Amino acid sequence: MLKNSPDITILFPRLDLPNKQSSEKALQNYRQSSDVVSIRNEWSTMLELLKQAVKAAGYNLEVINKPMWEFTSRFIDSINSDLVLIPHRNHFELEHPRNSHIYYMQVMTKWLFSFDSTGWSAGSSEYPCERFRSFPPSATTLKRYQKLLAGTNQSKFSQQNSQSWLRLIMSNKIPFSRYLFFPCQIPHDHSIEYFSDFSELEIIESLTEWATRRKIHVVFKKHPANLKAMKPFESLIQDSKYCRWSDASIYDLIRHSIATYTINSGVGFESMLLNTPVATFGRVEYDQLTVKATPSSLDEVYEQVLHYPKQDLKQEFSQFLNWYCNEFCIDLSLHREQVLKRLTDKINILMHRASQCDAA
Repeated sequence: MLKNSPDITILFPRLDLPNKQSSEKALQNYRQSSDVVSIRNEWSTMLELLKQAVKAAGYNLEVINKPMWEFTSRFIDSINSDLVLIPHRNHFELEHPRNSHIYYMQVMTKWLFSFDSTGWSAGSSEYPCERFRSFPPSATTLKRYQKLLAGTNQSKFSQQNSQSWLRLIMSNKIPFSRYLFFPCQIPHDHSIEYFSDFSELEIIESLTEWATRRKIHVVFKKHPANLKAMKPFESLIQDSKYCRWSDASIYDLIRHSIATYTINSGVGFESMLLNTPVATFGRVEYDQLTVKATPSSLDEVYEQVLHYPKQDLKQEFSQFLNWYCNEFCIDLSLHREQVLKRLTDKINILMHRASQCDAA
């Protein structure tokens, strides 16, 4: 006999709306690029697989589909359910919900989703992520993601066609000299707001001044999802003959660089797929494999990336991928049967933990 209240409630954001609340006029004019549609399609895939997994595990399910900004603490507390799945949130964004809950989020690539008791990225209960060191390297997972991403010139956002080193130089997309690569992020993004002690403007300003003084080339790439937000950075970079913008594929820019400098972008993840050293100014899941950077430590950081042991990076990143894709996250790039089994197992574990919490 079915109970009146659901065992599990999945809060699912409206995919036709932005995640942040906007004015009525902005909502009426809201249009999604093909890249955003592709990214959000994987959220729909995850929801359908979650429904199947909950059914396979034998639990009652409720799905609540609302604009992201309506998932407030008060609303979540009003839900009468044994377990609530909350999207795109960290524990510090909400008053502690009274019901058992898990935070889920799309991370790094469009195929990976984390499920965690405290949040996503550096807000997760696993951070700092050290547990990968107890996992063996996985050549299979590494090769699969190299093929999915760098092998097809595919990132979360569309890239220019790959070009040869000589053509990149001739078209002024990279310098003839060795260079560092800095992919810009959207400066007001939550990943910077929550997980960086430095603003993007502060970092770019410091990096540009340092590059000019040290006569070291830096190639910057604008974030394609919000070119308007890149405007404050343009004059900083254009005033230095050692810094330039490039619209080349991120994989071309990674391949020919000394290292990737990033706050906490997924491009750092993609850089390590190509065995390129990474320096991070913020906090992110993979930062145990990076050189930790600050605007005041750029000399030391440069020396470290120049001499970073790439053989160690290759092995450790393969270990990290094995843990991250096969243990911590649900990986939608696997066969559906494998994904459903992992999701069903995870649902059972989460419900067991929820029942233990209720009993306590």
